[in-house]
Amino acid sequence: MTQDILCVISGVRPGGGPEHFSPAGAKAELRIELAKEISHLSTTGLLENEAAAILQDVPDFLSRSDNDSDNDFEISRPLGNWIHFNTCIAIGTFDESGGAFVARNPCTGCVTGIPRGRFVDTRAVCDESAGRFIRVVVGPDDPESDLFYDGVTHVKWKTTDCNPLGGNPNVFVLEGPFRYLEAWVDRASLPERRAVFPEDPDPLSFAAELYEIVNTRAQPRNEYDGSLPGIDYGGIEKTCEGTQDFFQPALKRPKHMTRAIDNGVRGGDLLPAITRDFGCWMCARPDIWPQPPDTIPAAVSAQSPSFESDEPSPTPFHMLPTELCLRILRTVPIQSILALASTCRSLRSLFGSSEFLNRVVREAILERRGPLRWVLPVATLPGEVERANDAAQAWLRVGAGHPGTYDGGSSAFAHPSFPYLDFLRACYDSDSMRNRQRFWDISRQFEVLWRNYRTKGWERNIISAHLPAA
Repeated sequence: MTQDILCVISGVRPGGGPEHFSPAGAKAELRIELAKEISHLSTTGLLENEAAAILQDVPDFLSRSDNDSDNDFEISRPLGNWIHFNTCIAIGTFDESGGAFVARNPCTGCVTGIPRGRFVDTRAVCDESAGRFIRVVVGPDDPESDLFYDGVTHVKWKTTDCNPLGGNPNVFVLEGPFRYLEAWVDRASLPERRAVFPEDPDPLSFAAELYEIVNTRAQPRNEYDGSLPGIDYGGIEKTCEGTQDFFQPALKRPKHMTRAIDNGVRGGDLLPAITRDFGCWMCARPDIWPQPPDTIPAAVSAQSPSFESDEPSPTPFHMLPTELCLRILRTVPIQSILALASTCRSLRSLFGSSEFLNRVVREAILERRGPLRWVLPVATLPGEVERANDAAQAWLRVGAGHPGTYDGGSSAFAHPSFPYLDFLRACYDSDSMRNRQRFWDISRQFEVLWRNYRTKGWERNIISAHLPAA
């Protein structure tokens, strides 16, 4: 049986993850279970048989005959396939057969030593089965190159083994998530490695440190799927049950389906809610910025909010200097700020204004360590900067008081009249940006691992100074 191995950063297999809701043979049972849960969650008294009939009428979702093949349940990718889910980066030491240089116990065969990160190589690879790649990506001028099936990538035959079975330390990551992690982990802010690695004090490349972090964790990669214990992938890793073909294991509660049905949504219009509940967004390409509406109703100013209050007893927030209050609140999710604003009239007048929220969002996006920095493009992925800036300029053009075109020399994201709050709301409604935020959340977890690595060293001493052998 074929075994899928997941990217250690994203929790998704090469190519972009599952393409089906569920196996064809399981659709009837799943429809019954969903109808039962939807009836339980419904606030309108919806009966189970009514919910089942509504689901039956959704085109391409649990509604075809049992004789249809699994292909009838394939999830379309409305945002398109992403080349950076197909190309992977392999990190390790590769012998002539593509395997790793390791030391093994002669009696048990268990791995007892792996090379330092200093000796690892990286190669762009594709065409994978169970973590074993049979092609490397090369330049178009390579005389041995051929065009890959995507019609863009030039490849040639060469084996690279990154299957973790048996303690293989070679690691692969999807190219896109790797570039995001590389851009978002702030290694410059971390302690230098020389304090904990005095015998190997010189800086390592990003890939080399990632290799050492992954391989020296107290809990190494799961051999059955390649995921890293302790990393929250958002639930997409649960869809790998031997192979990562179906979204059904990522389904938690059908809350979006229930809400949509209670609001009268029917037929094909239910598909967005269905794909949201099944976690299909976790495989959406993360580089499609939302487009603005035709108009934004009210101009949103980035001016400083007023901290004056008519309340007889102002809250502690009113006593803080404006900049300090903004610095504190930029680390708080917008949803939490809105919840805080609902607690009393004075906080509602302070935190509930679009001017104030716009200022908070602006700083959270533009600050070097801002928690919303993930909405900005990553320069190392071709086309991202241009695509993001085109979207940002479109948002700025439709902002009240700023018709026409924007031809400024800097990014429109930094323009003081950019409608940050409306833009962020659109990002939260976008499958693409939701997945991008998931990658950001994963990068925060890896930055913690990086800090521990730079301050405490290896959790598991499996690095050998004698590998690779001369």
